[in-house]
Order: sequence, then structure tokens, then C-alpha cells
Amino acid sequence: MHSVRPPPESSGKDADLHYDEGEASRYDAANARVQEELAGRCCELLGLRCDAPLLLLDAGCGSCLSSLELHRRFPRAAWLGLDVSEAMLQRARAAGALDCGGDLVRCDLGRRLPLRAAAVLDGVLSVSALQWLCRAPAESAADDDDEARELSGGNRRHAKRALERRRKLARSGALCAPSAGAGCVGVGDAASPLADCLSALASRLLPGGRCALQVYPAGCAQAAEMAAAVRAVAGLARGGLVADLPHRTVVAKRFLLLERGVSGGAVAEPPPCPLSWPLSGGCALWWGQPAAGDERLARWHWREAHSLSRLHALSGERAAALPPHKRRALEDELLRGRAKTELYSTAFGGADCCAAWRAAMAGMAL
Repeated sequence: MHSVRPPPESSGKDADLHYDEGEASRYDAANARVQEELAGRCCELLGLRCDAPLLLLDAGCGSCLSSLELHRRFPRAAWLGLDVSEAMLQRARAAGALDCGGDLVRCDLGRRLPLRAAAVLDGVLSVSALQWLCRAPAESAADDDDEARELSGGNRRHAKRALERRRKLARSGALCAPSAGAGCVGVGDAASPLADCLSALASRLLPGGRCALQVYPAGCAQAAEMAAAVRAVAGLARGGLVADLPHRTVVAKRFLLLERGVSGGAVAEPPPCPLSWPLSGGCALWWGQPAAGDERLARWHWREAHSLSRLHALSGERAAALPPHKRRALEDELLRGRAKTELYSTAFGGADCCAAWRAAMAGMAL
């Protein structure tokens, strides 16, 4: 059975205690490739000119894998890296991060930031850091042998696969009924460390400046806390939680996107998109990205639409004729598809849904 390593923020430790010297030495080898990819996408989402003299901030820079990608994308930019772990910052200094036009400061992002109050930043990026500030509990599923046997029809080999599949669905919130999911998403409050951090970052942005913050919400409650924290930020033109990077697997990456407004007004939020299900939010097409990203996301919309169309076309007689373990797998998929359809009542072409999803669903009869 494939084992999934729990995220470090679920260890119960604070970030500065978790990322000690031992963890810092292992971090680069285990995360270099994905950090480079996520940091590159954050740089694209910032929408800044690559040849412009900029002042950028890397919030939760760690060992500066993301900061080095930032320097590669914006060679004329000066940048500042903030992180709570002294061990990670020492590793960044030893690797020569300070030779790339930047500086490093140790600080806790959940507390007062060591930045002057004036709006001076052109952009802020963050990779895999801000979920440490969430207060909402992570969602998980219990290990139950009886459930495994029930899922698999008594076959021990299939029991492990079926239980692991059910755990993954439960961890993502996919097995929650739409009404239950809606009930567990109202836990963000304006006084949370995450909201304070986002407000502090946004207040330092120049008008038109953006934040692109990659996060790992652990379930619907934390995703809702993140969305609520964005809504609590004053002076935004638009902002919200979006899904992006459907590369290699069907698992999307989540980004908090914020743009400082030139003048006051209502904050524009991303339209609901089934690609972010089971978490609330939209997709990165709403942000208006380069053509390559648009094409990739458009294909992703189409594949998801085709999958839902196929699920809705399955007959009950066909499902009943399958072996028990295959029937259980199909029922899990049907449950997920039906919940997605109910949660996004506009998922099949309604005016309030994502335009890319409407285009993908065009011509598909459900």
C-alpha cells in the first residue's frame, strides 16, 4: 500500500522547531525540483516585467530555493527573504543566497513583520509556508480494518487499496456531503495570524502590486480560512484562493492571489470552478495568465468535464454487475462526481461559473 508522508505542519511542532539542522539538511534534496517549479509559477502569477528594477519579498523563504528562482526570473530585482527557522537561513547563507541581490531576516510571519509601513514592494511570493499560520484543524480519516473489509468485499489485497483510496478522498474532503462541506468552511476570522500576515503583506505593496502565495490547505476548513483571510484584507482590487498546476497528476496546487487596488472598491473574487473541488475557490485562468498556462488549464477543464460526463452516463445495472472491489471504487468515483455537481450548481454552464469550464462543457450532454 502506498504510504503518504503527513505534511510537516501536522506534526504539532512550530515551524522553527520542526526545521532544525537535521530537517534543513534533508529539505533541499527532497524538495528542490518542486520548489523550483512552484516558485516559477508564483513568479508568472506576479505578472511583472523580467527586466525591471523591482523590490520583491519571499515570505517563508526557507533555504532560499524559491528566492534563487526569483533571482533567475528577475535578475535586476532586489529581494528580501523572511523565515522563522535559523537553521534554514544558515543553510541559505552557506549556499551563497546573499550573492544573488538579496538579504535574509529571521522573523515569524504570524507576528509583526520587520518592514516599514510605507508601500514599497512590487510583489510578494511564498512557497509552501503560509499554511503554518492556519488555525482550522486538518481533516483526516481513521484507520479501520472493518471498514477496509467492507470496502473490498472481504478481499485482503483489495482492502488495502480500497481503504487507502477512501482515506485520500476523506483527507481531501471528497467524502463529505455538499451540505456538510459547506458547514465546515466558515472558520476564518479577521484576527487570525494568517489574516494579520496577509494584511501586513498587502499594505506594503505598491498600487497594482501582487502577492502569489502557494499554500497547502489541509481540507475544506483551512481553505475557507484562507479565503476568509483574503476577504479581511483592506485595499485589494481582487484576491482569492485558486487551483493551478495540473501537471503530472490530477492533484491541483493551491495559490492565494492578491492584487493591491489603486482606489477603494469591492474585492473581485474568483468565480467558482469545479476544478477546485472539494475546496472552495476558482482556477488561475481568472487571474489572466500567459498563453501556455491558459492552454494547460483549458485542457485540464476539458478532461474534468469529460470525466464527469462519463460518470453521469454510467447505469446502475452496469455498476451492479461489477465485482465487489471494482463496484466500491466506482461508487467512490460516483459519490465524488455527484457531490461536485451538487456543490457547484452552476458547474454545467451557468452564468456564475468559470468561463473555461463553460467552454469545456459545451456540446457535452450529461
